[in-house]
Amino acid sequence: MLLAAGAGAVATLIVVALVTAAVSAGPSSAGPSSAGPSSAGPSSAGPSSAGQGVPPRGTDPPATAEPPGSPPDRPAQKVYLTDLEPAEETPSLYHAWKNGPVTVDGQNYVHGMTVLSDCGKGDRQYALSRGYSRFRAAVGLADDTEDTSPVSFKITGDGKTIHSGTVQLRRPAHIDLDMRGLVRLGLETTRDECGTSTSVSVAIGEPQLEP
Repeated sequence: MLLAAGAGAVATLIVVALVTAAVSAGPSSAGPSSAGPSSAGPSSAGPSSAGQGVPPRGTDPPATAEPPGSPPDRPAQKVYLTDLEPAEETPSLYHAWKNGPVTVDGQNYVHGMTVLSDCGKGDRQYALSRGYSRFRAAVGLADDTEDTSPVSFKITGDGKTIHSGTVQLRRPAHIDLDMRGLVRLGLETTRDECGTSTSVSVAIGEPQLEP
């Protein structure tokens, strides 16, 4: 009887030990805490790491500055020099500029200008303000000129010569020049023969600036 009672007590102790071991190895070893939100939660990849450089709400984005050297707005259509006031004209007793229709080598030009040249140099300057791309014109001696002596003719852009030649009767020059980036356009005539009683009439037909 004593042996049977002792064996029962031992069995009871073994069962209690197994239950205690099972409880001690419960959820804490493989529960949610080992892979819970704390290891991969919002704090590791939240908005703070992807929202840098974004201005706060209610603020305007910074204004974009215009690139330096940008060309100004160009006119929508061509303009005749005869419709513009000269920015400068060299006063001279020997040169007289006049706007009006001209005839060069039998060709009539409604928009034109003439310069009566007696002696020396005469010029006109026009302000372009970098607003045009081309200058076109026909230059020659007017058909009704009193004197047919050749006259030197020069076109300048910002003070530099961009075209030069000799104007002769029945041999007009057809000008087509690049005006991009130029601020001033100059027209200049020079007559070396002085002391004559007649004037040479240099004619410029359809002098037009194109956008």
